[in-house]
Amino acid sequence: MKAVLQCACLLIGGALSVSTAEASLVSHSYIGTITEVRGPQAAEAPVGATIHLSYTVDAATDDEHPLPDQGIFVRAMQSLRVELPGHEPTLLVSGGTVQTFDNVVLSGVTLIDQVLMFGGRINESSEFGGLPIFDWQLIFEEVTSLDVTPTMLAGDVFPTEPIAAPQVYLELQTTPGLVTTLTLQLEPAEPTTVAEVVTDAKLRIDALVEQGRLGAGVARSIIARLDVVLQAATTRRNGVCGPLAGLRNQVHNLPRRHAEVAVADELAALVTVLTEAVGTCRNE
Repeated sequence: MKAVLQCACLLIGGALSVSTAEASLVSHSYIGTITEVRGPQAAEAPVGATIHLSYTVDAATDDEHPLPDQGIFVRAMQSLRVELPGHEPTLLVSGGTVQTFDNVVLSGVTLIDQVLMFGGRINESSEFGGLPIFDWQLIFEEVTSLDVTPTMLAGDVFPTEPIAAPQVYLELQTTPGLVTTLTLQLEPAEPTTVAEVVTDAKLRIDALVEQGRLGAGVARSIIARLDVVLQAATTRRNGVCGPLAGLRNQVHNLPRRHAEVAVADELAALVTVLTEAVGTCRNE
């Protein structure tokens, strides 16, 4: 049973309040199977198909919700990557929000633990069934009777360990009214590799050039830096910290002359994922 609780985003002075402490990035990857599909585009995600999912969150993001059994972490999600067979990748998101519910009474008859991920900037390359994705939700939950305490969460904070959820749902919306819900059975998987992140980044950069939103010369420069990072991370013959820092600085400075802020934000999200995939900087 899917029971999406109401999002309680706090508005302060007419805008979302975001207060983030020193970044503490946590990444997790999952592999799983689609066990049920409902919606007009169900044929795009057949039952039994394999799904790959990974996300990176800033675990130091402040909880903006006043209640002790609920948490709201605005823009905590640095990146989300979802890949289905025949879709590479299906969904790429940066800057999403995470909401948690710990032992909340639902309809007076059940208790629920839930982690809800939603919002943020969806990369334009994200498609489902040939249509752009413009809204999404990822839901991890455990529902029990009132006399049984759910154990998926141990408080309203975002879990830093992989989420062991009996029920997982992914909702994808492509056009108004076209919502497809995938029920998933997930288990932890090996982290996203540096090579996978670099491939995603190159695909996105090529698309930005084709759209006229990023100059070809700048794109070649960024791709060259990506290749250097990949080589350093793969061969371990050169330190990866320097090339990674150079890439990060180049993307950070893009809005000044070479690209709109939205483009820089997308590329910055990919650099964040790349940083986490690399792990501890190596300077051998």
